[in-house]
Amino acid sequence: MCGIIGCFFKGHEAFTKKAAEIISYRGIDGVNILSNKDYSIAHLLHSVVGFVRQPLIEKGNCLIANCEIYNYMELAKKYGLEVSNDADLMLKLINKIGLKEAISEFDGVYAGCYISKNKAYLFRDKLGEKPIWFNYKPFCFASEKKALEKNGINCAVELNQEACLSMI
Repeated sequence: MCGIIGCFFKGHEAFTKKAAEIISYRGIDGVNILSNKDYSIAHLLHSVVGFVRQPLIEKGNCLIANCEIYNYMELAKKYGLEVSNDADLMLKLINKIGLKEAISEFDGVYAGCYISKNKAYLFRDKLGEKPIWFNYKPFCFASEKKALEKNGINCAVELNQEACLSMI
């Protein structure tokens, strides 16, 4: 049960750090925060398949995910990808065939944020097993609603099943 958090407005570093503290129990194997001038994202690691710290970055694109992709080894073989775990497969496959196409290949439960070319895409699995809550203005998201609410965001909604949302 990993946790993911993202904030895309002024004060993003403090917001993300506080949100990570609120749901810190989701990251028993570590917390990693990536910040730049426009946003901060955090991943709280609870390692199930391989100890791979996120955010993952490849070809200028970035991914954080709470995921269990059951067919990740089969997909790695099918697409000729060398991967360390299921999250690594997600990023490499999205970069190779596109977000919507990759999502259609995943067998598992997941919620994530993929950042590419100044856009952030939130996505989750068909079953809606892995939660992701978000707010449009200001744009932010987290695995748990309380991480947003305790930061003053009181209008967050849960991303619908198998939805994909683009922002920034």
